[in-house]
Amino acid sequence: MNIYSVPSFYALAVTGFLLLIIFITIIKNINTIKQHTTTSLITILALITIAIGVHGLLHLGLEYVYNYNPINTIKSISPFNI
Repeated sequence: MNIYSVPSFYALAVTGFLLLIIFITIIKNINTIKQHTTTSLITILALITIAIGVHGLLHLGLEYVYNYNPINTIKSISPFNI
């Protein structure tokens, strides 16, 4: 089966892209985020943690079911021996 025809692959790609946008937004607005209350900072951290956990579970599912490991793909095209 082609990995690019599996919906879970696209769910993984979308969550990865959204996590990237979240991290860029946090870095650009770090001074504003520092001014939030402790409760809102904990809420923000909890939501980011949940998003990272879901993304990790998607990786686990693709590795287990479809034998898809992006780290091996990166290693195979890298000119360096990582």
